[in-house]
Amino acid sequence: MDQALADERGEIQTKKYIAKLFKAFTHLPPSAAMKLYGDLFTESEAVMLAKRLEIASGLLVGETYRSIQRRLRVTPNSVAQIRRVLKISGEGFKVARELFR
Repeated sequence: MDQALADERGEIQTKKYIAKLFKAFTHLPPSAAMKLYGDLFTESEAVMLAKRLEIASGLLVGETYRSIQRRLRVTPNSVAQIRRVLKISGEGFKVARELFR
C-alpha cells in the first residue's frame, strides 16, 4: 500500500472517531455529557477549551485583545488564533455564543 493511500485511510478513520465523539456528546443528557467530558479531558485541557470559547465570545462582542488577554490570562497568540478562525468562518463559535446570550 502506498503512503498516500495509507494516509487517506488514516484520515478517514480519524474522522470516524471524531464523529463518534460528537455523537456521544450530542445524544447524552447534559449530566452524562459532563461526566464523559470529565473522563476524556484533563483539567488543563478543559480549561483550554473553555478559554477558547470565552476568547471567541469576547471577540464577537467587540472586546479588545488586551482586555481578553488580561481577563483570561491568555497570550496574544491565543487570541489571534481564535480571531483567524472567526474570520474564516467561526460558525461553531457563533452558534455556541447564542446559547449563552
